Amino acid sequence: MQQGHLDRARVVLQRVLGRHKAAGGEDDSEVLKTMNNLANILMAQDDHQSAWDMHTRVQALRVQQLGASHPDTVCSLFNLACCASVAGWIPDALRMLQEATRHGFSDTESIRTDSDLAALRKHRRKQVEELAKEVEANGARNMRNFVQGAGALR
Repeated sequence: MQQGHLDRARVVLQRVLGRHKAAGGEDDSEVLKTMNNLANILMAQDDHQSAWDMHTRVQALRVQQLGASHPDTVCSLFNLACCASVAGWIPDALRMLQEATRHGFSDTESIRTDSDLAALRKHRRKQVEELAKEVEANGARNMRNFVQGAGALR
């Protein structure tokens, strides 16, 4: 996305965020979604520290509201890993990806191909590949649990 479009998106999202906060408070689900989107725009603008801070806040609120292993919370950990990788903060990126994996992250494809994790894969190839195997196991476990749950509904 071109810088001008990013600037406009940032302004719009900041306005939307203000409206959502006024309507539902900071812990409203729409506030969290908007904060997440705004953090992604900040990351695209290379404002890594602001993006990190916002993703961190979203993740903390999601832990508080949904629990540490809820899919949205786990996604926030993955977003933090991406943000840190893009910023070149490799130890932080690895730590966040490990945390996401520990809480059930199951998108193996994203670990192996997401361009935001390129720096992490480059500098910690072996560790990322080990995590990808754990993530694959998480996916298989999630599928088994889903199938078993579906069977119990009959």
